[in-house]
Amino acid sequence: ASEPVLFSSQGSLTLVRSVILDCLGKAAASEEALVTFTDSLITRVDTGGEFAASLVIYRRVHVVEIPGRTREKGEDDNDGLYLSMRKDAITNPPWWTDLPPRSFSNWHSSLAENPAPASSIALSVFMSGGDDAIDINGAVVEIIGVDIRRWHHEGLALSSPLFFARTRSDHLIV
Repeated sequence: ASEPVLFSSQGSLTLVRSVILDCLGKAAASEEALVTFTDSLITRVDTGGEFAASLVIYRRVHVVEIPGRTREKGEDDNDGLYLSMRKDAITNPPWWTDLPPRSFSNWHSSLAENPAPASSIALSVFMSGGDDAIDINGAVVEIIGVDIRRWHHEGLALSSPLFFARTRSDHLIV
């Protein structure tokens, strides 16, 4: 597995109007973090992002050409975005449900209606990659207005039968 360019553990990771390109590792990774990527481009890296037990918001993010021409498919997982949740999340709510309501309610607009909000991928493009565009392994995710094209395996992969993904398929373009 490759190392990430950006990493957060039990913190906050924010990327706005930025580009991550031509890096040997993953663009980003986290463990138990609040992650926000907005108006950004991720291209020619091993994996777009790998986020474990994190609340992730992607808005207007383009993930293109993963892993890139200079790397071989299979060096890493080569997903555009990989979201996972711990197995105990079936019986125990995610860690962020213990935060005070004002901790990130402005950061995630659905918090008022839902004390355990889902990660959200919206208005984004996943174009051309070596594995899955979006691989969801136990995470709860809402996907709205996402364009997925030319991925070697699945456009949207639900890797764990123990969990589910909340999607609005009427807004998913595959």
